[in-house]
Amino acid sequence: MDIAKRFERFRGKRTELEGLFKRLARGQSPWAMVVSCSDSRVVPELIFDAEPGELFVVRNIANIVPPYDLPLSCTAAAVEYAVKHLKVQKLVVLGHSDCGGIKTILGGKELEGHLSAWLALRMERLKGLSSLREAEIENVRLSVKELLNYPFVREAAEAGKLSVEGYYYILDEFRLERV
Repeated sequence: MDIAKRFERFRGKRTELEGLFKRLARGQSPWAMVVSCSDSRVVPELIFDAEPGELFVVRNIANIVPPYDLPLSCTAAAVEYAVKHLKVQKLVVLGHSDCGGIKTILGGKELEGHLSAWLALRMERLKGLSSLREAEIENVRLSVKELLNYPFVREAAEAGKLSVEGYYYILDEFRLERV
């Protein structure tokens, strides 16, 4: 479908939000940041019943938080911006069932290019796990641990200014578990 037509449809349905969008045009102050999978079935704003402006969201393949010292990571840059500049109160890693990225890791397929390099961040730590669910949940745990290795995240968490949490969304059960 045409993007411009979809926008017009959105605009027609959302006239009640016009005032909110005008306020948001002056700046944002989200209360949380969510690191989520790029999967089209996982929409953090819907899952957490958030209005525009409430969540700062970064999405990537398999909701991976890379090591702090990985050069040129948009996820790390977004985390830094959210914590240092937006002063979010909560960092959330949102994993989900039936994750294609984790399936790819467990399947052991030979990959090339950017996807291969990205998934290699978790390959060694997940490939020996016995089930997809176990690997998906462990991946959320690893991303939460990685966030706490970011010095500014650890500092804000230790000062009680920031909480770091992990959640696992089960698509076919419409259920959310804290990890």
